[in-house]
Amino acid sequence: IPPVSIEVITATEFKKFCENNKRQLEKLNKMMNTVITDINHLTSDVNTTKEDIREINSRLMI
Repeated sequence: IPPVSIEVITATEFKKFCENNKRQLEKLNKMMNTVITDINHLTSDVNTTKEDIREINSRLMI
């Protein structure tokens, strides 16, 4: 078994570590929400384009 290194930190350092992790998670959550919004807009654009193509095809068949 390899030797294990243990680092002792103060409660204040641990609290700062937790707060930093919380901020990072909040940033990631915000980024994910932005990505989801972008995907939803792209999906809407694709659906609109599909409808436009159907309309064009129906007019061409007349």
